[in-house]
Amino acid sequence: MVVRNDIMDKEYNSFVIDQLQNSMGQISFRQTIKPGEEVVLKQSGITSLRLTRKYADHSKVYVVNCPAKLSSRVRLKLIDVHLNKLSGGCVLAKRGYMNEGGYIKWEQGE
Repeated sequence: MVVRNDIMDKEYNSFVIDQLQNSMGQISFRQTIKPGEEVVLKQSGITSLRLTRKYADHSKVYVVNCPAKLSSRVRLKLIDVHLNKLSGGCVLAKRGYMNEGGYIKWEQGE
C-alpha cells in the first residue's frame, strides 16, 4: 500500500498517517507526508488507517478500511480518500472534523 501527497495548496498541504491497524490490532505508526512525498506502508494486512490534515483552527480526519488481503496494489491520495474513490477494495469508513481540543465530530451517514 502506497500513500501519496498530491496536495497543491500553498498552506496546510501536509497530512499525517497517525493510526494503522491490522488483524492483530493497533500498529504503532505516525508519519507526516509533505507535498510530492509518498510512503510505502510495509506492514502486512493493514485493515484500517487514519489520515489527518491540519488547518488553522481544525483538522479533517479520514478513516479508511481495507480488506486484509488487497485485491490489487493500492495507491491512496487524499483527494481519492475524500471522494471515496479508492481501489483494492478499500473504502472511506468515516470522516470528520477535529477541533483544537481534539474532539472529533463525525459526519452523519459515515
